[in-house]
Amino acid sequence: MLETVQIHLAKIYANTNAAVCATRDAARAATEGDADALAKLLAARILASENAIALAQIGMRIGGGKAYNKMGPMERYLRDALASQVMAPSVDVLNIWLGKAITGQQIP
Repeated sequence: MLETVQIHLAKIYANTNAAVCATRDAARAATEGDADALAKLLAARILASENAIALAQIGMRIGGGKAYNKMGPMERYLRDALASQVMAPSVDVLNIWLGKAITGQQIP
């Protein structure tokens, strides 16, 4: 396997794992009623949405023209990842809320 592909796959694995760990930690914090549960939930959603976009773009690069021509699921993954940033509440709104949560401000 080409070293470039290995590097891309390593990045996909590491960033996917980070999003999964953040999501699990946020779920645990919410279940246990931790004081920072809301901040962790918001951060996990932001991380997962932003990582999905970046990693789907890398996947498209790995897949090349076949990925763009719908020969597999990568085109759909990228489209769905791009939609994640605008699904209500959008990533922009989530970032504002996270900023408020970590500074002790009221979230609407």
